[in-house]
Amino acid sequence: MSDFSNYFKDCIHQNHVNVSLLSRQSGINRTLLQKIITGARIPSEESFFEKVLPYMMLSLRQQEELMRLYHIEKIGKEAYSQHMIIKSFIEHLQANAHVESPMLKMSIESEPKKETYCVYDKYSLIQCMSSALGRVKTKKDPVVYLLMQDADPSIYDFIASALYGRKDVTLIHLLCFQSANVASKAELLFNIKLCESFTPLLLCGCNYQPLCYYHSSAVDQSYYAPYPYVFLTDDCVINFRKDLSGALITHEPGILNQFQDFIEKRKSISISIIQRHHRPTEILQPYLQELNKTSFDDPICSFMQEPCVLPLFPMEEIIKKIKPEIRKDQHAMHMLQDYLEKLHQMKDMTIYFTRTGLYRFMETGQISEVPSYMYEPFNKQERKMILKKMIEQQESSHYHAYLVNNKFTFHQSLSIAVYSENRILFRYGMDDRGTSFLFHELSFGTMLSDFFQFLKTSSMVEKPEDTMAFLLSVYQQTL
Repeated sequence: MSDFSNYFKDCIHQNHVNVSLLSRQSGINRTLLQKIITGARIPSEESFFEKVLPYMMLSLRQQEELMRLYHIEKIGKEAYSQHMIIKSFIEHLQANAHVESPMLKMSIESEPKKETYCVYDKYSLIQCMSSALGRVKTKKDPVVYLLMQDADPSIYDFIASALYGRKDVTLIHLLCFQSANVASKAELLFNIKLCESFTPLLLCGCNYQPLCYYHSSAVDQSYYAPYPYVFLTDDCVINFRKDLSGALITHEPGILNQFQDFIEKRKSISISIIQRHHRPTEILQPYLQELNKTSFDDPICSFMQEPCVLPLFPMEEIIKKIKPEIRKDQHAMHMLQDYLEKLHQMKDMTIYFTRTGLYRFMETGQISEVPSYMYEPFNKQERKMILKKMIEQQESSHYHAYLVNNKFTFHQSLSIAVYSENRILFRYGMDDRGTSFLFHELSFGTMLSDFFQFLKTSSMVEKPEDTMAFLLSVYQQTL
């Protein structure tokens, strides 16, 4: 018997559930229930659990474990782990309040007291790194190098807090991915875990540049081995342990040069994982570039709180809603018109949205899809027209809207556009001060694309009939 079947059987027995009574209460055939209990069958649809769980008297923890084992049974342990890691990655893209760490309030040494020394606990290591970062922030356009893989997560939060909002500080992070071979699930899982770990650095506001090289392409492995975790500035190198339990700190010029040479060798075989865009005129450009590379028949996925409304609104009417200050920029207007034209020509779009997002759009008329800050809010009549069009399109073969439920929470200012497995655009922030970044590492993109395909049929989105019922209820409120 599978883990799911064993657990389902235990739940029945431990809670003294009468199978005949459960069959009558739930409407599930008694023979089918017996086969599921003995492991001869597994439920074909999640609707089975909607019928039986109210009468099984399980705790919330038991229900969650039962559903976890069911999903593993359906799609396999590796695929399930992959999807849950992607879900966790998206949920971690939050606007965390980076408060100044207590460690940063220590007195910062203007000059180190010793050339080379060791520390043997996490507190002392953080103190040394705090002093190094304190000196970095007093310099003009400083560069910090970080070589770190799956270290203690607190180090990412600490560095993010220390560099919060410092756009003048460049942080180059070298990561060793297992492989670009998308056929190896174990290697893909390792790679996405690394991507998840550095999200605090990605969102802290400094000029963060993650680079990766692959284990199979690493030159001179013996040279790589002694230096797995390195923090390097222009006057300090900290070679620390994975668990942050100790480190070697040196300011010796000769050793600094050795580590700098080592970093340069790693950079020479590395590729950039992301491409960032900050300025308002830059933000639309990558979206337009990706649409230019996409066939009109290729499916595009949009994932954000508000529904994607631009494809539902006449292009000439959208142009009228562009803010006056944007109209003065001929280059921006040309890009915007080109972008909207290609967006309206797309024949297949998968749209994920939330209840909160639709309510917010119907109340304010503001959208979060790029380039949201260029438009005036939609008025009440326009919102009603868009919602009506959305309802009509639910039966269309071109516009597929999926309502994400509260089993999957993500930040209100996050939007994701998937064009292909190695062209995935993230937008964080709804105004012109937000940032966009393009992930173009293949193993990460493959897993993210697979996740959005899986999401369509998961319990994290509502059934089509429930989605339609929700849209109709909101529309009725506008009458």
